Amino acid sequence: MFRVQLVLLLGLCVGVLIRRGLLKALHAAGCILLGFLLAGTSLAPGLTSLVRSLIAVVASVRF
Repeated sequence: MFRVQLVLLLGLCVGVLIRRGLLKALHAAGCILLGFLLAGTSLAPGLTSLVRSLIAVVASVRF
């Protein structure tokens, strides 16, 4: 469930940045391609663990 929400949130952020001109579409496409390539490497489990840890930290913050 967190994965879908994280993908939607990051997609929204990328869309806003592209729309405001702060991120070029080519750069965003390059980042997406890098993400797909990293997902197929031995780094993927470590990156998944890092993202889960960051989500836990953000979820524990009280606003």
